[in-house]
Amino acid sequence: MSKIGLKLENLDEKTRQLMDEEFKLDQKNKKLYFSPRLSEKGENMYQNLLENAILYGNDTTLATELKTEDAIKVKEKRMMAMGGVILVDVPKNANEALAEGEFNRYYIRAMCRKAIDTGIKKLQIYNANPERETPAEYKRLIGKHLDPKELLNDLRNHSYVDGTSGIPVPQTGLTVKFG
Repeated sequence: MSKIGLKLENLDEKTRQLMDEEFKLDQKNKKLYFSPRLSEKGENMYQNLLENAILYGNDTTLATELKTEDAIKVKEKRMMAMGGVILVDVPKNANEALAEGEFNRYYIRAMCRKAIDTGIKKLQIYNANPERETPAEYKRLIGKHLDPKELLNDLRNHSYVDGTSGIPVPQTGLTVKFG
């Protein structure tokens, strides 16, 4: 497990409050993302673990809880090229990928709302985990500016695996800041 999580520049009480509001909006609209890698136990406890991390923790505490509570499957089905299905090991960092992706998605949504509320027109993508090398295909996004209204709309309407904005992508360290 990574020792260092995301260093989120604006993770304060107001941001956490907005993250929680966005989380509750997804609950109300039945739009929470449930990874297919969650075990049955994980599916049952995931919402509570995520909300607790939003209110009191971070992506690292969420990843730790997912691992400690055996919330991630050990095996998953994979389609073979010639047809058929095989069982393969779930990557050992699946808990980190899920935790970083979802915690960061709510953080970015909160940052969008803060920007909109204060009249800030652009958010800038940065690497919030400089200890980890950003994959080459995502480095081009660092420094790019995004419209907070468009980004918020994108993240409210897509899970982190199918958004159009290019972030958040788990395990890249990319997030947003004012700028």
